[in-house]
Parts: sequence; structure tokens; C-alpha cells
Amino acid sequence: MVYDEHESTARFLLPATGVTIDILPGSEIEVEVIYREIFEDGVYCKHGRNVADRMKDEAGAGGSKQVMNVKALLNVALGDRVCAAGVPFTLFPRHPGNSTLNPEERIRVQRGIVEPYFFEGARQYVVPMTTLSDVMEERGIERVDILKVDVEGAELMVLKGVQDVHWSRISQVVMEVPDIDEEIYTEGTIASVKRVLLITQLLKKHGFMVITEFDPNGKNHMVYARRI
Repeated sequence: MVYDEHESTARFLLPATGVTIDILPGSEIEVEVIYREIFEDGVYCKHGRNVADRMKDEAGAGGSKQVMNVKALLNVALGDRVCAAGVPFTLFPRHPGNSTLNPEERIRVQRGIVEPYFFEGARQYVVPMTTLSDVMEERGIERVDILKVDVEGAELMVLKGVQDVHWSRISQVVMEVPDIDEEIYTEGTIASVKRVLLITQLLKKHGFMVITEFDPNGKNHMVYARRI
């Protein structure tokens, strides 16, 4: 929905693949950074078995046939509740990887890292929101080898959208979490707690071993969780 409303696109050649993709004009630098993070630096494949291993196992079981993931693009936001009426979502056309449900927080986190130019021309849309548990039920997902959560400020919301009955289906979680405090209310008082700490506690509660790494340059924590 958001992407289709843009009348023009740019073309980007993924290095060493021969594959060309459509991207939003002006976002070339960000696409290059994201490509390096995933395919060259392997930031999502650390501290244990990863989804690439799973694909190799499946390929081995089927002979020399290469296994490809079947992908589905769902035109929804993931959160802690279902909201068919929609929630406000902010798109940054020059910085689409930082598009978010919480634009003020995203701009604050990126201040001093990214030039203000990249946040100009922001557009707001209303998008339906659902939960990860609802997606798993609706699509009949019985096993999640690796859950990657990179949602620019809604990390805790996404995890809160997983019901207890579904946690056992998830083997690994990899997340990028901004270095932000959350306000929690206990016994009539308000306390500030690092979001990454709340996420770590939640994952441990559901049976995961958790490792975190802080990137001072990006003001982010990488969270790697593997079921014990």
C-alpha cells in the first residue's frame, strides 16, 4: 500500500547476485548499508545456529536441490494488539528502513548519526495492525526457525503480541533494539528501564538464552536469543 502510492522507483543492483530490485528514489545509500549488514557482515547470524544452517540441512536431505524460502509480504504492522482501523505509520522516503510507528523516537535516536536531510519529506499513513500470534494462526505456522525483529521502536510491542502458547514454536530470535528507556508503572511509581533489559527478561522468561551486543555508533543493541 505505502510503496504502491509512490509513482516512481529507482533500480538497485544487489552486489554479487545479478539481481536488480526496485527501491525508493534517494534511498540507495541506505539499501547498500542494509545489504552489507545482512549479507557481508552477517550481523543477524551470530552466536549459534542460524537459518542458513537450516537451509543447508534441508538441501542435504533433498540431495543437491537448493532450498529457497517461500516469502509472503503482509501489508500490516505487527504490534501487541489487533487494530483493523489502523495505526499511524510514518514513512521516510529517503530513509525507508527507519520508517516507524514512533517517528519522534526514531529521529531522536538517529540524531548525530544520520543527516537531517534523510528525514525530510516524511509521509504518514494509516495501516492495519495485527499480532504475530494472529499471523501464525492464520497462516498455519507451526515452527519458526528464526524470528528477526527490526521494527524501529516497536520491538517490545511485537514480542508482547506473541501469546504464551506460541512461544514454544520459536527457536531463535534476533533483534535490533534502540538504546531507549521505557517507563514502567509499579506500585504507584514510575521507573525508567532500558528497553533492551525488558526484552531480555521477556525472552528469558520464555526459555531463551540471550546475548546482547551494544553498538555505540548506531546507538543500538543487537539481541541474539536461542532456545535452551
